[in-house]
Parts: sequence; C-alpha cells; structure tokens
Amino acid sequence: MYRQVAFLAYPDRPVTEPGANGAYYTEWAMVLIPEQLKYLTRLTIFYQDTSREEDEYLFVPAFRRTLRTSTTSRCAPVGGGDFTKDDLRGGFNGGVAIFQAQFLRDQKILSLNDLTTADSAFPGGWDMPLGWPKPSWGNWSLRDEWVIDVRRIPSLTPGYCYGKRIMYVDKYFYHESWTDLYDADMKLWKVLSLERSPRRVDGLMSSIVGTVATQMWDIQNDHSTIGFTAVGPGRDIVVNEEVPRQYQSIPRYSSPSGLAEIMR
Repeated sequence: MYRQVAFLAYPDRPVTEPGANGAYYTEWAMVLIPEQLKYLTRLTIFYQDTSREEDEYLFVPAFRRTLRTSTTSRCAPVGGGDFTKDDLRGGFNGGVAIFQAQFLRDQKILSLNDLTTADSAFPGGWDMPLGWPKPSWGNWSLRDEWVIDVRRIPSLTPGYCYGKRIMYVDKYFYHESWTDLYDADMKLWKVLSLERSPRRVDGLMSSIVGTVATQMWDIQNDHSTIGFTAVGPGRDIVVNEEVPRQYQSIPRYSSPSGLAEIMR
C-alpha cells in the first residue's frame, strides 16, 4: 500500500488528507508467504518536512508487537534479497535531505517501457538464469534519458553501503529504467533493470506504473533478486478509486496505530 497523503493535486481532494499528521507519503508492506513470515509488516513514513528523516516501524507477528526500527539500517537486505531499503519504490527510495545528485549527461538507452502482463508465474515466463524479459513481454525502445550520479551527503557517507548510484532516468516518464550501484570502494556491485508500463490516471498520462518487473543482479556475489507485480491480466497495480475501499483507510495503513490491528 503506497499512499500519498499530502501535496495532492486532484480537483476533488484536499491538498492534505485528514489524518496525515505531518506525513507526505507512506509505504505499508505485509508478507503473506511463506507461512513462517506471514503478517510481518513494514511501515515507512516520509514527512512533509523534507529535512526530517523518515520513520520506520515493523510489526513482528511472533511477538504480536510493533517495533520502531533504526533509520540508519538502510543497507539491510529487504526480505533476504538483494534490494536494500533505499532500492525500493522502483529503484530509489531516498529522501532529498540525505542524498545529493549531479547531472552527468544526456544519453539514449534501450528500455522496455511498454510491459505486458506476459511475465506470468516465476520462473516459467522468464528467460533464466538471469531472469531476463522474454520477447512476449513487449517491445524495447531507444529512450532519451538523463544520467545522474546520486550519493549520500558527506556527513552521512561513513558506513553507508553504496558509494554512488548512477541512475538512467527517462525524460518523458521521469523514472529510472536502469541503475548501476557501486560499493563504498566505488567498484560496480549491482545492476538494476526496471521494465514498466506507464498508465493513465484520471484520464491523464502519469509516471505511475500499471505493471512492473525488476531484476537486481549482484555481480560481485553472483546472485540476483527478481520482482514483478503482474501475473496475468487483472493483476496490475490499482490507483485511486480503483483501490478496494477496505484498503483506503489512512489510520489503518498509514499510521503506526494501524499495525496494532494486524492479526485481530
């Protein structure tokens, strides 16, 4: 559940949702399988005050309690895979207060920007062992992109896992299609690929995706993590009024108090 609760620009909505409590954007994610991890839930709150670091909470079903976790643990693997907290939200989940960026160049890059729902259940619909998209996923195209160098601000660099991330950002879609991640010694560590399908929201083309597939290749450790949102028609991301009503509650899915309702 990804929800923007402030700085809204919809004619029929307030600029700030009631109950936002200073938040700008929240992320709520629950594990459903495997059974031993069922109900493990993470809530991240980003604030309207961009100088304020986000808060993160974790509901641990074994204890039936919520823990407030340290925001310094940004390099911990998410779900045991190759993504870290800062790699989420389609490739970059950092805040403007703790990262800085430098423009490098304009460049044309091949990317899959018209993803279908042909990826299907893993691994059958994927070209293994890399988890590469099959031709049925859609057509690749040469895109005009910005190349930017994103790094932690100097005061927060010590102990951070990434020396830099080189992001290839689509000029039309305003989202990266590729990212090269370097370790603290500036050696290439991981490569992220993002295939997506832009969609219309309220009749307008947006940077919101309807279907996403992503691969993170750890080339130093010969490992990869693969993720996708669609396993056939009707399983795409839903937006705004498409979201079932029971998931639209801000107190339930955008506040720490909502975590206390899990397993009740």
